[in-house]
Amino acid sequence: MDYKRIYNELIVSAKSKCRTKDKIEEYYESHHVIPDFMFSIRRGKGPSGHLPGNSGYAENKVLLTAREHFFAHLLLCRIYRKTRYEYSCLSSLMLMLGISKKNTRMAVNRRAFKDSIGQSSIYEKFRKAAVTKISEQRKGKIVCKDAITNEMVGPIDSTHEKIVSGEWVHHTKNTKLTDSHKKKISNSNTGLKNGNSRGYTDQQLVDSYIKCCNNMGWNVGRLIWLKYSAKYNEPYILHIKEFRFNGKGFKGLRAIASETIEYEYIDKFHLRKDTKEFYNKAIQKWL
Repeated sequence: MDYKRIYNELIVSAKSKCRTKDKIEEYYESHHVIPDFMFSIRRGKGPSGHLPGNSGYAENKVLLTAREHFFAHLLLCRIYRKTRYEYSCLSSLMLMLGISKKNTRMAVNRRAFKDSIGQSSIYEKFRKAAVTKISEQRKGKIVCKDAITNEMVGPIDSTHEKIVSGEWVHHTKNTKLTDSHKKKISNSNTGLKNGNSRGYTDQQLVDSYIKCCNNMGWNVGRLIWLKYSAKYNEPYILHIKEFRFNGKGFKGLRAIASETIEYEYIDKFHLRKDTKEFYNKAIQKWL
């Protein structure tokens, strides 16, 4: 199949529609006809390409729908397969379908489109190919910067002479966080958001677990307890340190609780009523 011809037809068709981003009812995304990574002067990070100049000129940009944008990058992956640009094409494809929690127009539209193709075989095929290629590309490399100028160098082999000599260092070395960034990290790891929080006593956690078991009717597993506790604002810890509960972590918690409750531990494959239907209906009581 002539993927380059299909790609060119897609671009010509989109340009002929004279699209603009001013229309509220229509959503479009800007796409570089010749990818940025093929130019010697790049807007983004990464190795330079073989073409002179940069990708910022007007003739190299076109407005595409979210669906067209996805297939444009899909076609680029086909066109430049087994070339020096294969990694960049696959990375771009994965990046544009990255999940964002923001409520911007782009994020909302991309999430909706990704949900519509998330189960398709072609998406899975390229997702796995991208993950494999990215893994191969980054194996044995570190993202580094110049130790003096702090200029980013990019992913470099860890045995490179400048890395060994200390001229280039890891990109996070000597990086100072702003006070606002520190506060943001602190707020995201306080109270229940901290998986290793010691804010609750052992007895509070045991009581929470017993309450969950009494509600469900059996000695539940860790994940059921976490979901129940989060739902009803009961004390819980995502990752219980091994030194707690007689040095046995969650197993120790369950052993202590079993002295009070009479239920036996029953997991998904050994159900109280011997049916998965009973298990699922019981879970739905509070999910």
